[in-house]
Amino acid sequence: MADANVRVLGAGGPGRCPVADSTRYVLDTTALMLAVTTIARHRRLSMRAVAAETGLSGSTLTRLSRGQKPDADALITLLAWLGEDVITPFARARENGYG
Repeated sequence: MADANVRVLGAGGPGRCPVADSTRYVLDTTALMLAVTTIARHRRLSMRAVAAETGLSGSTLTRLSRGQKPDADALITLLAWLGEDVITPFARARENGYG
């Protein structure tokens, strides 16, 4: 039985999470990988090329395709590659001397 206080990120689109809201959010790895493969296909990129562009290992993308959650750095990297602005307040580029 699904927990009524769990919402899946990626399945329902962007939204706001009020501070008083006790809902726990979980990552939808299927939706994330679908977004990655959709952009890759549109740009005619192989997963190897996606790995090269993002700096992630091919095995990270393979694990994601099998439903395993990426670590925080890999998630931020993929969101940035996908063009998701939601990460801007939370991520700093390494070329700025951070990280």
